[in-house]
Amino acid sequence: MSEIDRLRERVKELEGQLKDTSIPTPPDEHTPDLVSNDPSPKFSYANEGVQLDTTTAIQSLAPSTQFYGPSSTYYFIHCISQRLKANGVAVNTDQEPHSLIPNSASRSMVNVINTPDAELEEHQTSDSVVPTRAMHGLTEGTLSGKDLSATQEAFFLDLFWDSWHCCYQLLDEEEFKGHYKSLWNEPTCNMRKDSPLVDIVLALCMQYGVTSLPRQSGYKAEINSRDAAVAGRWLYQRCQKLISCDLERPTLVTFQCQLWSAIYLANASYQNMAQNMLGVAARTAYTLGLHIEPANDLPVKEREARKRAWCIMFIFETRSCIRLGRPWVTQTQPILPLLPTSYRGHAAVGADQFRYTTERAKLTEIARSAFDSAFNYRPSCGAATTTSDGLPNIYTLSMERMRAWAESLPHMLKTERRGSGKPLSTDLSEIEIEPFAPVSLRRQRLMLELFYHELMLTLGRHCISQCLTRAGSIKTSSSHELADISALHSAATTKLLHQVYQEYDILNGWYEPFNCQWNAAITLVGYLLAYTQDSPTAMIARTALSQSIMVLEKMGEFFGTASSAAGVIRTLRQRLNMPAEAHMATDSSTITPDTVQDMDFSDLGAFDLSFEGILGTFGTESEFERLGFGIDMQDFLANGADSMGTMQ
Repeated sequence: MSEIDRLRERVKELEGQLKDTSIPTPPDEHTPDLVSNDPSPKFSYANEGVQLDTTTAIQSLAPSTQFYGPSSTYYFIHCISQRLKANGVAVNTDQEPHSLIPNSASRSMVNVINTPDAELEEHQTSDSVVPTRAMHGLTEGTLSGKDLSATQEAFFLDLFWDSWHCCYQLLDEEEFKGHYKSLWNEPTCNMRKDSPLVDIVLALCMQYGVTSLPRQSGYKAEINSRDAAVAGRWLYQRCQKLISCDLERPTLVTFQCQLWSAIYLANASYQNMAQNMLGVAARTAYTLGLHIEPANDLPVKEREARKRAWCIMFIFETRSCIRLGRPWVTQTQPILPLLPTSYRGHAAVGADQFRYTTERAKLTEIARSAFDSAFNYRPSCGAATTTSDGLPNIYTLSMERMRAWAESLPHMLKTERRGSGKPLSTDLSEIEIEPFAPVSLRRQRLMLELFYHELMLTLGRHCISQCLTRAGSIKTSSSHELADISALHSAATTKLLHQVYQEYDILNGWYEPFNCQWNAAITLVGYLLAYTQDSPTAMIARTALSQSIMVLEKMGEFFGTASSAAGVIRTLRQRLNMPAEAHMATDSSTITPDTVQDMDFSDLGAFDLSFEGILGTFGTESEFERLGFGIDMQDFLANGADSMGTMQ
């Protein structure tokens, strides 16, 4: 054997040893270790997904359908529908999965967002006409944003900085206020000059603001042209007309208008239109060079504005694509060089003003690489299905990195817990919202935690999807474990929102928490449908599912689609043979702290609950707590029924 042959044999031997050891490579401090070096990775979304027409309330014979990948809620609803049909308990055989999708403005009024008010009024029948001031004391024209007075504009714009701005820190407050003031050159004039940026910001503020205005006694939000979701639509339409003149020579303001427009459309439930607008914003961002680190010769303020612009688009785009299960709009690249900094040294409660955006961008980057790794995974030739341990191991690694982010999150961005509970965990402990912190900071804390839970439950939900659609397949302990994690993060989302809407008003009228709650509720349904055996996690899921209906009903006071979602979940709970009485205190099967403590946990070996942190983010202190049944958990199970009354 020649020297070359001997070296080749030695290389093969070393490669085999390296493969057998499977020693994980320590992740780089800044760049996610799951980010592919391939500039154009081949997505596997085309191999797994569903074609549905989600734009109509009933199943249509028209060939118009949209693609939704495996990370989307629509795909998960399709999986639930398939299992219900297989079990012979379908809600509506002819119309599923359409009957499992909540009604919304985009399904009932597909064109209202682009329809001028005059044309809309012509198409209204006499039966549908209501008094012009039936909602919030606003006329039809005022509700669309067309006839706002200067005082009304000022009222809505004042809401922006503690609402939309705290989650999407795209604008400079001082600059925007100066720009708005300049539009009123004549003090006695009742009309301001046109501004697409002011128009779209005002439209967003109206979506949120009209829900807080006084309403008639017993008012219930309905899905019609007066729904808060489509408030300000005339302003949105005018913004599009104004920026159309700048598409060939766009500016940073053009990009800001396009991104805010995408956010407005998503908030109005027009998800496909929102993603299309997002694509336009992304091309504008590339045209402006926002994806490149700003040159040092630019003023500091301009450099930071460009960084924030790219970061916020990166955050919104990633979340949108995950929710729809579609490929990224922008090319994946490290976000670290484009993270914003506090150029004025301004601090809020001991932290710079853009720390929220920085931390959310970091979590978004981890999530993006996690979904890339999961959905680009290809089993080896010997693997029978994608539910083998290979894919769950990828999910587990990704979740560990998200947990590491949660543990390193600055204390000032965490919502405190009562007792010994831990933030950003699944211990289901009660939150304690700091009363003296700025309202924007309190909202940032809640939104960060909801975003974290949503990513975790969505990543683990793929194992539930596999179980729903592959009846008879072998359920590995690792995939069951991940399904449990998904259900527990769904329960944590529900528990948090249930308490927030009972005790606080800080999220009243916000549409984004509805998306989080709907995502969590439908995940709980799928979990209980896929894993029918009783277990500690199943008991938690049942209680959380009951609470989710209450949360959605409370949200229904502000958005008609939330009321529809509550009805869908209520119907699905009945299909799961979980009547409301099952959780009432008078029922013999009511779960109490005593019954939880008396459970025989020795029979849970099949669930492989030794996975550290399955029920909590930061590990455990005792064997009993490792299973998630601390005092707060017992209270959650025992008292879930006590709060089944109407929220006040």
